[in-house]
Amino acid sequence: MRAYPFAAAALLMLGAAACSDDSLGTICLGYVHPSVEVTAQDSVTGQIVTPGASLIIREGAFVDSVMAPPPVTSIAAGSNRPGTYQVTVRRPGYQVWRREGVRVDDADCGVETVELVARLQPAP
Repeated sequence: MRAYPFAAAALLMLGAAACSDDSLGTICLGYVHPSVEVTAQDSVTGQIVTPGASLIIREGAFVDSVMAPPPVTSIAAGSNRPGTYQVTVRRPGYQVWRREGVRVDDADCGVETVELVARLQPAP
């Protein structure tokens, strides 16, 4: 469940309308795009297990991490920061999931968010 405050949603709609006018070019209204968004899923049952999971993205000295509170179904990290990341998801009861070389590209108004599904293996 993604939560977008009403004001942010209104600004996003205004930004979309402004971006459609070629005479103005691209107008960015301060909307922050995450670099990486992950949904954690149990690899055996397919059930979403994102609540309680932590997401860590790393590129060189840059590290961003976030923990997913209930009832979210996805977690995101890295604000408007392009790069090539190592992405790690940890959740109690599961083995650590890691993906190397996740490339996040620049876009007109921030970055193109990379969406991943982390299929977590239950811990032995």
